[in-house]
Amino acid sequence: MFDAVITDQTENATTEGGIVPRATIRDMVRRRQAALDAFLMAHTVMTDAAKALPVAWSAYQAIGPGKENAYTQMTKEEDQHFLHHIQIPDLAAYQTTARKVVDRRMWSSLIELTELEKLMDKQAKDELRKQLMDNPPEATEENIFATLQTFAADAGTIFKRGIANCFSKLDRRFRSHNGWKIGSRVVLSYAFDEWGSWSYGRNHRDTLHDIDRTFHVMDGGKTPEVYGGIVAAIDESRRGGGFGRRQSECESDYFKIRCFKNGNAHVWFKRDDLVEKVNKLLAE
Repeated sequence: MFDAVITDQTENATTEGGIVPRATIRDMVRRRQAALDAFLMAHTVMTDAAKALPVAWSAYQAIGPGKENAYTQMTKEEDQHFLHHIQIPDLAAYQTTARKVVDRRMWSSLIELTELEKLMDKQAKDELRKQLMDNPPEATEENIFATLQTFAADAGTIFKRGIANCFSKLDRRFRSHNGWKIGSRVVLSYAFDEWGSWSYGRNHRDTLHDIDRTFHVMDGGKTPEVYGGIVAAIDESRRGGGFGRRQSECESDYFKIRCFKNGNAHVWFKRDDLVEKVNKLLAE
């Protein structure tokens, strides 16, 4: 179903989007360490500055009595801001935060570099976002390749899980009497917010991507770009329509979609043969 694999060799990692040389990842890991070292140096410099500032403060006070008068009143705010003491963060807490910030950027860059999102369903993306927000894993060479290997090995299972999740959680009124089958359409409730933009609380962009890639793969094609395909078509149909609640309509080879002012999106399936194939997978 997917041609995405991560090789066991030492030279390359391969995803559906192409080959990622191990040297590239190794270089990114070196840059990560350089960033962590630079932040540690920054903390050292801040600590030295905090020690030097009282000396400068004493020299400043030695100039004269320093009473406020008509010549300094207008610059009082600027003077106080400049002379404000530096608050040095706790070293351990600073390093922990630096590690999280750097590793979030590392994983974000790796996801784009390897096109890893094409292997992930909505559930995997939501779980990864939460992990990166709470406590991102250390982006070491070993962790990176282990993650790529895992997603590649589980691609088929993740694909089927994405089908089950995105269709089984839809409004039951728009499924067939059998809860594990889909009919001619589905409804994505509150896909758009009151400003007419995608609702990130529901995150139905990823739901639509799962549906879109399901039909592409069932038809023997490749996975569309993460926010390409029908998602891009919807964005294009709503571009230039101003802000706020509004209706729009678009179509692709597989779907016809209408977006309504109440924020819902209705998705009609145009290929009955592919709906039948999806239902067979759902039955699993």
